[in-house]
Amino acid sequence: MNAGALLIATAILTPINGALGAGATRAPTRGASISEQEITARIDRAASRHYAIAVRFGSYVGWSLSRTVDEGRQFYANEAGTWAKDGPMMTIQPPATPSVGYAYVRAYEATRNPRYLEVARSVGDTLLAIQAKWHGGWHQDMFFEGGEWRYAMVWGLTRRDYTTEPSNRGIQGVQKGAVTLDDGTSQAAALFLLRLCQAGGGEKYLDGAKRFGDALCELREVKDARSGKRPYASGGIPQVFPLEVAMQIVFTGEAGTPGEHYYVHKTINDHTTEQALLFLMELHAETKEERYLEAIRLNVDYLLDRHEALGNRAWCQQYHYLTDEPAWARHKEPPAFVSGEDGVIDVLLAWLERETDGARKQRILRAIRSALLYWKDTAPHVNPQEKDPRRWQWWRYYNMENQPIFANGYKIWVGVENADKAAAGQPWKLGNPRRWLGRILGGGDRLDLSRPDRWRHYLAADNIFALGGDRLEKVVEAQREDGLWVKTVRIGGEPRAVAPAGVNAQNLCVLAGALRRVPR
Repeated sequence: MNAGALLIATAILTPINGALGAGATRAPTRGASISEQEITARIDRAASRHYAIAVRFGSYVGWSLSRTVDEGRQFYANEAGTWAKDGPMMTIQPPATPSVGYAYVRAYEATRNPRYLEVARSVGDTLLAIQAKWHGGWHQDMFFEGGEWRYAMVWGLTRRDYTTEPSNRGIQGVQKGAVTLDDGTSQAAALFLLRLCQAGGGEKYLDGAKRFGDALCELREVKDARSGKRPYASGGIPQVFPLEVAMQIVFTGEAGTPGEHYYVHKTINDHTTEQALLFLMELHAETKEERYLEAIRLNVDYLLDRHEALGNRAWCQQYHYLTDEPAWARHKEPPAFVSGEDGVIDVLLAWLERETDGARKQRILRAIRSALLYWKDTAPHVNPQEKDPRRWQWWRYYNMENQPIFANGYKIWVGVENADKAAAGQPWKLGNPRRWLGRILGGGDRLDLSRPDRWRHYLAADNIFALGGDRLEKVVEAQREDGLWVKTVRIGGEPRAVAPAGVNAQNLCVLAGALRRVPR
């Protein structure tokens, strides 16, 4: 650790207000007020302790999705929940490193304590150091070994499985050099850099955010060497880029099988497109640069075009990168409309408030209304006996004939009667459309946008950090004396105390938000 980082670490590990008395750790009576002093002290303990358990590679600092915080051999969890026992990993996918960094920004904004801004800067410096310089994004899990950063596009593997060489563990191809937008990985990192700059961190963090934004804008110019076409000229966001690297990754391990070009297809799955566009909206609002506005409109129009091309129904989880037809994803995900994990209505609503072109606004309104009517009247419900649409659920996937489809391995079944044949553990029931059915589709099947307080908070770009929130009293009650929020899990059959990065980050945000609301 360099001298500057050591100074920051020493400062942040020293509580500002000294040790709290025993009474400060007791949960208040429900509804009782919590003093500014106590909230500030709790923020300090949480910020100090969580910084102490960060993953460090020299001067670089970040967090795994979760790590053990008790005695004994230390374990670190990656995106798939695999506990790596052969060394720490730094996870970029939220709610890990960018989400925790954002929590320190929120703590700084609430307290104006410069120590929290310094921690956020150290996270920003790490993200700048591992950002792909020539295409602007990030990878989901990283570690430093043998004098270089290593990363991989492999789910569920531990650190020793990560390699820069081709893998035979389900995904084959060149892995070094690819960056991902899956589950908001690159979007969260770039949005954190933008928020850090806005909090006074420095212009270099805005430059890092713009590097990713520019990569999204430049997708339209990317040429596919095999076909000679520009796949994204008409819009669409892939899960992985750059194209020439992502094309070498074969998900199934067998060329020609479903999912061969899974990573380069234009995808809305796992909120990929939604979060990319929400980030671009924030970047455009900050910079007012025309290229970001053009990229947003290009991709909004692409979503509207895809909706109209398939009969004004719903959106598919991905579209073929050359033909724009509904495409295979993984072996259990055939071409289909998807009832959740897409966020298309969310992003269209978010852009509707900013769009100035009247014709495009009307197209957006028509698309939202027709999509909601599809889920209300056409797609079979899981619980058709339920009269209240705010409680409805849908099957996860529907084919082009509006029938629910289910998969077990490469075997696909069609029809509700085959739901029990789906692979165990696959979440075949989702409820995403009911949010908008209950809030903006009014009587007579008309859109009602007159009460934005009922729905606008769902559209906040900061949701990319995957941080929720809880009642202040519950957060206070669950906080340990050392400042962490911890749960017990079994690793190798043994109970271990672990600190999930997302839980600690979101609770720090809750405390910071409560402090900002305290009357002064």
